[in-house]
Amino acid sequence: MYLSVVTIGELRRGIENIRYRDDGKQAAILESWLNLILTEYTDYVLDFNHEIAQVWGKLRVPHHENMLAKQIAATALIHDLTVVTRNTDAFKACGVRLYNPFTTG
Repeated sequence: MYLSVVTIGELRRGIENIRYRDDGKQAAILESWLNLILTEYTDYVLDFNHEIAQVWGKLRVPHHENMLAKQIAATALIHDLTVVTRNTDAFKACGVRLYNPFTTG
């Protein structure tokens, strides 16, 4: 299993939103969890580089929506990976393999 740096950014954003809503206790719990993820998966975090950026730019035309999902999709396409997500609609037009762990069958 690999993580995109975009996913790390999204997790960070979620923690900061919780902190901003003045729930410091929950933010601290999630902060610890994110630090654990970063430690455990340090060798499995995929950067966003110039090659991925080229694919991402292509994925944004003609539909520019879902910018971050398309960054993750571009990363998966370059590395021949499957995107695991509940939000499959954001990725459908990208041509990436998808797996939704919340569906049965």
